[in-house]
Amino acid sequence: MKLQPRTAHKVITAAGCLAALIICTTLAYELGVRNEAHYFKNLTTVSVNADQIAQAMQDDRFFADYGAHRLLVQGTVTGVSQTHSGFILEFGTAVPTKVLCDLDYQPPSVHVGDTATVTALAADAQRASRAVRLKSCSLSPQE
Repeated sequence: MKLQPRTAHKVITAAGCLAALIICTTLAYELGVRNEAHYFKNLTTVSVNADQIAQAMQDDRFFADYGAHRLLVQGTVTGVSQTHSGFILEFGTAVPTKVLCDLDYQPPSVHVGDTATVTALAADAQRASRAVRLKSCSLSPQE
């Protein structure tokens, strides 16, 4: 079966567009991965307590103060709850805003009343109803 010249031209044009799309997508992905690696490499770690970040979120300055940092957060555990996607560790604070830390599926090795330390990226935090929600937290080993 021989394609008509007009049909062949459409097929060649579509194939060229598809190839250009694949090349552009690959380049964008590669540049994004490199930029992300550079971003994480240059993050500084800031040690804070739960009160400090809760107050910062309450005062609407959390992202300005901590947005470009990896946080090492210490506090007293006031709650541990299980969700469909893992566990949430709650730190008590002296202000109305709470600090919530999303952990993975591994049950946390801390209990209510313990002092715990977690690591989280401040840029991934979310403002929740009267809370700072830190995503993808890692529980630091207890000393």
